[in-house]
Amino acid sequence: MVLRFQNKTTPTKKKTMDDEKDDEPEEEESQVVKEDAARSIQLVQMILDAVARGKAQFNRGDKAKCYQTYAKCAEKCITELQALHDKPRRQLAPALKRVMAESARLPPARGPQALRKQLDLVRDSCEEWLNTREEQAASRLVERNARKEAKAAMERQQIFEKRQQKQAQQKNEDKKHHKKKSSPPQNSAPSGGGGKALEDAKQKLRTLEAKAKADRVKISQLEAALGKAESQVGNRRVADMEKKHKKVLEDSEKNTKKEIAALTQQLQAAHKVSQELQDQAAALQKELGVAGGKAKQLGQLEGEVLQLREQAALVAPLHNDLRDAKAQYATLETSYREEQALRKKYYNQIEDMKGKIRVYARCRPMSGSENERGCITCVKFIDEFSVEVSGGNRAAKTFAYDQVFSPASTQQQVFEDTKNLLQSAVDGYNVCIFAYGQTGSGKTFTMTGSESDPGLSPRAIHHLFQLAEEGKANFTVSFQATMLELYNDSLIDLFHLVDGGGAHDNKLDIKKNEKGMVVVQNATLKKCTSPDQTLRLFEAANKKRQVGATKMNAESSRSHSIFSLLVESYNKTTKATTIGKLSLVDLAGSERAGKTGATAERLKEAQAINKSLSALGDVISALSTNEKFIPYRNNKLTQLMQDSLGGNAKTLMFVNISPADYNQEETVTSLTYASRVKLITNNANKNSESEQVNRLKAIIKQLRAGKTDVDMDGVLD
Repeated sequence: MVLRFQNKTTPTKKKTMDDEKDDEPEEEESQVVKEDAARSIQLVQMILDAVARGKAQFNRGDKAKCYQTYAKCAEKCITELQALHDKPRRQLAPALKRVMAESARLPPARGPQALRKQLDLVRDSCEEWLNTREEQAASRLVERNARKEAKAAMERQQIFEKRQQKQAQQKNEDKKHHKKKSSPPQNSAPSGGGGKALEDAKQKLRTLEAKAKADRVKISQLEAALGKAESQVGNRRVADMEKKHKKVLEDSEKNTKKEIAALTQQLQAAHKVSQELQDQAAALQKELGVAGGKAKQLGQLEGEVLQLREQAALVAPLHNDLRDAKAQYATLETSYREEQALRKKYYNQIEDMKGKIRVYARCRPMSGSENERGCITCVKFIDEFSVEVSGGNRAAKTFAYDQVFSPASTQQQVFEDTKNLLQSAVDGYNVCIFAYGQTGSGKTFTMTGSESDPGLSPRAIHHLFQLAEEGKANFTVSFQATMLELYNDSLIDLFHLVDGGGAHDNKLDIKKNEKGMVVVQNATLKKCTSPDQTLRLFEAANKKRQVGATKMNAESSRSHSIFSLLVESYNKTTKATTIGKLSLVDLAGSERAGKTGATAERLKEAQAINKSLSALGDVISALSTNEKFIPYRNNKLTQLMQDSLGGNAKTLMFVNISPADYNQEETVTSLTYASRVKLITNNANKNSESEQVNRLKAIIKQLRAGKTDVDMDGVLD
């Protein structure tokens, strides 16, 4: 924009056309532009809202709902775009329609993405137009301000020129007046006054000239700034147009590439189909040649088919015979399993009648330390009664027992083969179950187990109370329990420790009653009222046991424990009372100091354990060879188990073994030990007394105590 200034020599009251043009207000935006701006803002906001909702729906996995949101927004955008006056942006409506049609045919995951991309393109176009509008408004504002400044400068210039004219006129008049009149001496003072006025006028003139010069400089600067602003606006418009056209070109390029790629894929698919058709034609031609040869064989095949049909007629009865044979085999297999179960049941009954000690062998899984050592399995399970141990310098050796449990056997399976003995305790027999084996072979797990997988002892306690509950219509059953520990050849009353006691005040003596049952005098006897209460006692006493870590076992039992449950059963019909005893014995493991790494206190414990187990071995050896003298009194352990080994008891022994070749020698020793136990014969008798006998015993007890007022009625009849 070029500013023009007019220098006039005479003032005028009328304004020039340029002045009138400058006084006009800046041209405002047209109504069309304002309407387009309002629609553009509405379009941008509508697209932003739709994209936010659609994105949340897409992230939740609702792709169909996301597509619907974008499609509704696109329909509204098309309506708004068609109403715009700006032609380039109106042309976005057909493109958006085309993308909507294409996206409807795309997979659920790609349709929303394609539609959103086009919506983003519409939003970018609207935002770009709005930004350009704002820049144009800013440019107009700059131009308006520059025009105002230029107008003010022109007015000041006109004022300055008018003053110069007046001063020039005044100066000419002064000169004329000076020529007409002479200057008398008395009038020197006034002449001096006129000179001063002239100097003042000259000074004002110089000031106005300086100000006019400054205004001219400022006008030049404003013209330069205005030209620069117009140049920047023009450059910006050119850049925006280049950017817009570049984007349109890129989109066109992308679409073209996509079309080319699609056509290329179609062409490749067509080539592939053509090749396949050619291959099929070749294959059909080949088959046609083969079919000609096969047609000759058809006659021969027809004859063979007739022969095969005759043979099939002969085979049909054979199929029926095979089906009958399979059914018969299944019946025989079922009968065999039932017979095997009965054989096992009768075998156990015969063994009970003979008084034989039952022996079960149980092998634990390989431990973590054995796996780290690189051990291999040396134990093989031949069947449910036999186990074979191989490895080392010895030949493989087979051992047979009443039952063999592999590492895969569960605690429940072990208990199922054991619980039949528990009925004998309720019937008045002494029953003993004990576990023997090398340290770390799984004895405590078998006898006690864990909270999530309980062993024999917790399951036996629950089962005994269950038996008592089932027979309460005819029997009254009560339970009492003791729990002892043999540690370093000293007896410890664990229930006494649970009650908070220290060392026992009275000596714990091991005795046998008139029925041959082993009893420990002065031991704490706890009344058992329920399975839960009994288990709490059992667990509390177990926590008082001596345990310690060795190389073979992180929590090795350093003592033998004997939990005895006395079962007193009163028959309401016969008035007879039976007293049975269930002894659950968890023996400490046999040890070798070299393997367990025992030192100091642990070595002393190991020596005591091995001494007691050695005494137990001597007793077993004497019993298995029918020696006349059985060395029960050589150790407190053998005294405690006197009624279980060769005495008045039904006994079950668990021999626990390790599968690792590292422990092969100890495994063979334990299994040999167990084989000797299997040769021992007990003499189990029922501990039963009539009501009359019980009454006489009570009277004798009272008389021995010195009582004189004993009720003797009916005793001497």
